[in-house]
Amino acid sequence: DVVKAIYDCYPPAIEENYLHRVRTKDSTALHLACRYKTSAEVICFVASKFPAAVREKNCFGYTPLHYVCRTRRPVEVVSFLLKLWPDAVSARSCYGETPLHLAFFNASIETVSVLLEYSPQAARLKDREGQTPFHHACDGYVRTLKEMLFLLE
Repeated sequence: DVVKAIYDCYPPAIEENYLHRVRTKDSTALHLACRYKTSAEVICFVASKFPAAVREKNCFGYTPLHYVCRTRRPVEVVSFLLKLWPDAVSARSCYGETPLHLAFFNASIETVSVLLEYSPQAARLKDREGQTPFHHACDGYVRTLKEMLFLLE
């Protein structure tokens, strides 16, 4: 409600980048919402008002989907962003990471499943260190055998 009220008073703010802090440099409002545990409702509101933001990369090369996958957001948010830009699943950060690489830090198996539905080829993409998402999964981020077997399918 607060975000909507502020937006109603000053709609252009949604398109401005946040340039001042090192860790959030060049981030849009959507990047910040996805990174800092904002509700799914607010993320979807911001994305619907400024859909071009799903394609924006910050100074680290992260798109909003990268942050959504890293911070264990509801799978509905992942699906919403992918509907706005399906190719986001293959977007690479400055480190060569795709959202699928980052999904193994905190994301659910449902998130991984949605990402792979949009792009099964994303499982083959290597980051700057030569690691595939499977390497990240084996590096202690997959918590159960069920998750590992799902990835091998």
